[in-house]
Amino acid sequence: MSPESIRPANESKLMMHVQDGITCVQFIDTKIIDIKTINQIGTELLELIEKRAVRKMLIDMQNVQYLSSAMLGKLMSVHKALRANKGTLKIAGIAPTLFEVFAITRLDKVFEIHPTFGDAISAFRPGA
Repeated sequence: MSPESIRPANESKLMMHVQDGITCVQFIDTKIIDIKTINQIGTELLELIEKRAVRKMLIDMQNVQYLSSAMLGKLMSVHKALRANKGTLKIAGIAPTLFEVFAITRLDKVFEIHPTFGDAISAFRPGA
């Protein structure tokens, strides 16, 4: 099945496509620390859940080098919104230095985190 592109707003800070029914999201910026950018990303992700009825979301963080705590809060909001709609969020490709932040805040226990995009896609398959 070929990926289906999702075209976000022209000013989007996200790249998105659908693969095997999974909405795959990747951040364009390597540093996600500006509150305006964080709010925009949060709004875009929540709109996917609320307006497009996305139930399977994979956030690929392989490009991200820095992430503020405010962005962690937005990820929690996305996770909660998906769960409330019987959906699933998986995160992939977190750099070791960023993973430390997830571990310190115990978010590594909240989110389902996979080392690679491929691993995360596989984890969505039944019986995985």
